[in-house]
Amino acid sequence: MNALRILVCSIWTGLLLLATAAASGDGGWTGTWEITSADGGGHLALVQRGDAVTGTVTPIGSEIEGKAVGDRFEGTRKDGERRHALVLSLTGGGESILGHDEGRGWISGVRVAAAEALPAISLATPRDALRTFVQSCAQERCGLSEYLGQAARAVELDPDMLAQPRAAQFAHIRAYFDLVDLTTFRIWDVEDFPAGDEMVVPLRQARSEVVLPLMLRRAASGEWRVVVPGEVELAARRKSLLAVRGGVAPSALEHLQLKSARDCVRTFFEGMADWDGRGRERAISTLDLTDIPDGLRDTEGELIAGLLCRALHRVGFIGLQGISDDPLNRDPVVLFRSQAGSIVVAPSGPEANAPFKFDRATIAAIWRVEHETIGLAPASDAPPGGIPPGPYFTIRDLVTGVAPPLRAHMPILGLEVWQFVAIAISIVCAIAVARLVARPITGVAMRVFHAVSDTGRLATQYSVSFLVAILLLLPVPEYLGVPRWYIEVLGPTVESLAVVGIAILVWHVVGTACAHLMRIASRTASTGDDLAVSLLLGCLRLGVLVAAFLGIAAAWSISGTHLLAGLGIGGVALAFGSQNTISHFFGAGTIIADRPFGAGDWIQTPIATGVVERVGFRSTRVTAADGTVVTVPNGALAGVSIVNLGKRRPRPMSVQVLVMQGATLEKVERFIAALRERLVTDARFLPDRVALGVSGIVSNGIQVQCNATLNVATDQEEAEARHAFLVDLLAAAETEGLGLGPQFARLEPKP
Repeated sequence: MNALRILVCSIWTGLLLLATAAASGDGGWTGTWEITSADGGGHLALVQRGDAVTGTVTPIGSEIEGKAVGDRFEGTRKDGERRHALVLSLTGGGESILGHDEGRGWISGVRVAAAEALPAISLATPRDALRTFVQSCAQERCGLSEYLGQAARAVELDPDMLAQPRAAQFAHIRAYFDLVDLTTFRIWDVEDFPAGDEMVVPLRQARSEVVLPLMLRRAASGEWRVVVPGEVELAARRKSLLAVRGGVAPSALEHLQLKSARDCVRTFFEGMADWDGRGRERAISTLDLTDIPDGLRDTEGELIAGLLCRALHRVGFIGLQGISDDPLNRDPVVLFRSQAGSIVVAPSGPEANAPFKFDRATIAAIWRVEHETIGLAPASDAPPGGIPPGPYFTIRDLVTGVAPPLRAHMPILGLEVWQFVAIAISIVCAIAVARLVARPITGVAMRVFHAVSDTGRLATQYSVSFLVAILLLLPVPEYLGVPRWYIEVLGPTVESLAVVGIAILVWHVVGTACAHLMRIASRTASTGDDLAVSLLLGCLRLGVLVAAFLGIAAAWSISGTHLLAGLGIGGVALAFGSQNTISHFFGAGTIIADRPFGAGDWIQTPIATGVVERVGFRSTRVTAADGTVVTVPNGALAGVSIVNLGKRRPRPMSVQVLVMQGATLEKVERFIAALRERLVTDARFLPDRVALGVSGIVSNGIQVQCNATLNVATDQEEAEARHAFLVDLLAAAETEGLGLGPQFARLEPKP
């Protein structure tokens, strides 16, 4: 049996090795690379069969052929009638290429997914030709370099330019499009079926009387193309169009200033095309998010941008040049209008230089507009750029693709059915996971801090469960695309609950940790360690409350500047209103710094006398000899003299006896001697602190004074010792035949 297993494993291993070798030797060069070269970029698509490799380079349309030996390719690139030597090497484990092109210089690239096939173009009419030229150049400007090949198919170059390399031809086409982009026109105004084989479309420039005559010509094949003028005429046209700008061409990033409606729309689409780069920030900058709280603008802006992009791709968009590029024209531009709402670009403020943005009404209605356009087929005249994916859109397309009825809208809740179901499932799952996670975390915490209190364990467990559930639910609104009117309430509420959960957890952890430190401090010789721990607990819990307050303020998008200003004004009022509390706090600090007593010490002060139970954040608790609990403010305690009698708790006792009957010298002396013997032999009294004798002779008798010090630890022991002594005192008086007066056994505390 073992031999059979070894044989089977050997066969599978051999097959895997052969498959790997075949893959590396007969397909390692097959794939698509996004390339960058000295004169531009594009895509390189290669197919390997054996050692033969063929392919194409877009957008220049060059053909590749050659042979590959391992990770090295040698061949040629055919550009029209010219052939250029090409050498490439696979690097990075076959995920990138690096090489040299005789005609283009250095080349580098990374492997990407196979590019989608470009949409078919039509050149049947002059309008089709102009639309293809404008849209393809706009797509290329968004970074989709493969569209430049389509733009080249829609133009006719003069003989001198046709003799130039392909890269030079593409540069000439881009330069002509830049001039066309300086004008304003509507593609649908171009005639579809002119009488002859040529026609000229006058493209007018805003803010000037300059006209760019754009010629279209029908070829022998019947296809119409845009006639691109030669370099000399192109330079003359450029000079006249740039005159209104002082001869300065617009910079590559000038449109980011959103000076005109066209700048706004262009920035939006180009930003969406570069969503994973810097485009995200640029696209969101074109949205007027004034009505959205600061804390929601990032996530809500991303969602709104995705909805807006999808809506415009469904309804269609024909050319940026149909939108005004005049900064002085402050009229709003309507891109789409329906019963659900409109998509409008307008100045974002009354100022003369206020940037153009998609207005607030558009932002408020985009949910309804996008939902209304779901049933539309993809428009043939799509805007430039692409539609970036997002978690919400991915989940929505997946769910509704499996069960389309879940896409139904729930007017009362303002949600789609699938969103409501997903939210309910998320809440149930978050609670279940939180309960599972909380138990081991609580167990570890209890063992670390040696806590056995059921109350502390349950409080910690519930706090951890609550916190974990809230943290799990935080990304739900973003992933499920919850509308803004929900996020404005639920978002800050959930974040506030998360802050409260963290605060509760930290509160209990701090209390448990300080209780553990208190147990350690009680075993130390220092009398101030337990006081320091008590004050530390108060400070930490105050910090927890302040942090929770700031966290909740941030969740509700309360401006930090306004908050600090309010705290500044309120702080003055708070300082006047709570000056006693602040005084008590610093009093506790003074007590810890000087350490005049420790927990369990017997102290005497003008305010209270007794045993120190604990020093708190505001006050110190003292238990008097009779069991009365006195709470002394720390500020008052720090300002008086304190007598510390230590932890032994020696308690003075003073008894005065009036002998009124049967008193003789011998009887009185025997009575005093009996009492002294009684006190000295009782372990509950200190023998060196016993004093008895006649203290005075009055008209109705002889006064006998008895002073002693009790050495007991509790009030109960003190009461028992006093009781036993007084009973023995009565017995001694009865033995000697002495009659005691009404002032007998008057107990007075020793000063």
